[in-house]
Amino acid sequence: MHRLLALGTGLLIGTIFYHMLPESVTGSGAATSLLAGLLGLFVVERLVFASKVESEPGGSHNLLGATAYLGLSIHALTVGLGMAAQLSEPDARLPLLTSLLIHKCSEAFALATILLLAGVPRFRAMLLLVAFAFIEPLGLIAGNAAYSLLPAIGQTAIRGLATGTFLYVALCDLLPEVFHDPERRWATLTLLLSGVAIIGLLSGPGHTH
Repeated sequence: MHRLLALGTGLLIGTIFYHMLPESVTGSGAATSLLAGLLGLFVVERLVFASKVESEPGGSHNLLGATAYLGLSIHALTVGLGMAAQLSEPDARLPLLTSLLIHKCSEAFALATILLLAGVPRFRAMLLLVAFAFIEPLGLIAGNAAYSLLPAIGQTAIRGLATGTFLYVALCDLLPEVFHDPERRWATLTLLLSGVAIIGLLSGPGHTH
């Protein structure tokens, strides 16, 4: 399970650095919103829920599942909101759909592994994944109605918050979890780098954000 999580973590880190960060660091207030997302999730996890994690058996795994689901869901919602404007361009639809399908496969793979590691029953995990799959289309519907009304700074803030939460989950929660067993560190590192490499290869020349 941890080896699968290592591969999934690599896919997520690749997604952050090849796709999310390049789109989130441009625009007024981008760095502030990204930092707010990262530190906001840190405060919620390490301060608000710290006592619960320490008092419950398996609390760290449960919290890992909850924060990963939260971070990925926020990202999916913002992607759906952003798609509303992009789909208005006919030439962008097929590349956008192809890219999203690749990304959703990597995100769903990692999320399913995290939920199982957290001890979530399989049926409940399936329901959570189905709910996760609906977040992006709902964001698209909402985006058609409202996203275009947001000023550019508001759109930048949403992207930055999503990237910040995503970055925190990947680096502060997932990486320590996959490397907690020192005896398997080289196999874990190989799988992690493989996941990053897959996203990097898919993000070569001709890739459309």
